[in-house]
Amino acid sequence: MTSFDAIQGVLNACQALPTVLTGGQPDLHHLDGLRNSGCAVVLDLRAPHEPRGYDEPREVTTRGMSYVNIPVGTAPLSDQLMAEILDVLR
Repeated sequence: MTSFDAIQGVLNACQALPTVLTGGQPDLHHLDGLRNSGCAVVLDLRAPHEPRGYDEPREVTTRGMSYVNIPVGTAPLSDQLMAEILDVLR
């Protein structure tokens, strides 16, 4: 299974780069698929108060992946915010 196969059915799923997937809220079975395909990090760009349907940080880390939340919001992206995101992507 490829990482992209793991997120089939996720709203707006896209493989932006060979090692970067994007999409909406994954279900728990998507997290299992991501883990099984070798995913190491889940980067969440939403505000912490936005609904997820489950305790996403706990579910991601329970599966052995790292969970990082960097809320982007609606304001223009600052250089500092972009640097934080790039650090995670690297």
